[in-house]
Amino acid sequence: MRLGVNYNKSLFFVSDRNEHLSQSIPTSIELAFFSKFSGNKDWHHDYHLPEWGITTGYYDYYSEILGRMYSLSFTFNQTLINSKKGKLTLPIQFGGVYSPSHFDIDSNPLNNAIGNTFSFLLGLAISYQYQIHPNWSLTSSLKLQHFSNGALGVPNDGINLFSPTFGINYHFKDYKVPQKANIPSRNQQKRKIYFGILGGTGLKEIRPFWDKKYMFFNLTTYLEYQIGKLSSLQLGLDAFYNLGEKADIERLWTTRALEEDIPDFKQIALLIGHELAVGKVGLVTQIGYYLYKPFENDDKFYQRVGLKYYWTKKRKIFSSLILKTHGFGASDALEWGIGYRF
Repeated sequence: MRLGVNYNKSLFFVSDRNEHLSQSIPTSIELAFFSKFSGNKDWHHDYHLPEWGITTGYYDYYSEILGRMYSLSFTFNQTLINSKKGKLTLPIQFGGVYSPSHFDIDSNPLNNAIGNTFSFLLGLAISYQYQIHPNWSLTSSLKLQHFSNGALGVPNDGINLFSPTFGINYHFKDYKVPQKANIPSRNQQKRKIYFGILGGTGLKEIRPFWDKKYMFFNLTTYLEYQIGKLSSLQLGLDAFYNLGEKADIERLWTTRALEEDIPDFKQIALLIGHELAVGKVGLVTQIGYYLYKPFENDDKFYQRVGLKYYWTKKRKIFSSLILKTHGFGASDALEWGIGYRF
């Protein structure tokens, strides 16, 4: 177990229309508690005895528009390279953010980045930890973080931070971790190819109807090819039925008095993806390309990142929480889903 403090100086990435938000260099301080997984499961050793952690963060943007933010997140910290004096790790971070200076049409109309009091945090880093004493270590990292509300409120352009990070850790005495030889091996799956189906839904707010939310529905079918004990590749189709998109198109045609027929709001896309198995959890990354999208209001490509949780031993029934974005940063929807893998 260890307790650490990290200090970050960040580069701010925003869209062209939000350049007024990136006039300062944000700083943050994080307090983190980490502990190793118990070592009593096969996958703990597959990931070289990873750590789990809880982190609280304080962010100061030195801006009256963005103000300060406070975060609470969970981190899965995988060891990539281990040596006597140090180790290289890959921390993956999920959590929530409290933003007192969020968008308000009267008091803070220039904050196009964060539209709600509470939003989501996703983070990925590459980190090196160097042991300077049996109880003390130093940490340096390069971290990428994304903050947004998943289109639950508008505006929702989001914030992307790239941060060099420096920290110090105090290590408590660890328990003795079981050796892999004493742990029953997981049965190897004979099947290499699976077929999956996933239904998703959620709520989305669109401009300019403040506080009005619309439901959307997604259906995903895919083939999954197992490329190892921990990884699989996916190829499939997405179908989108978004009532917010329908309302947005109808509003646009009405206000502009356009004479041509209203285009179809439904969408179909091709997706490719990767899933990393971490026990009963799957870490999902996908990229998609719209094959059918009559109303061109976003990029042709979209991205997804999120989690699956498998409820059965054979990894057949699962639920999911996935963030869909356009342009590698602008949140489009937060999708809640349930699926089955054949």
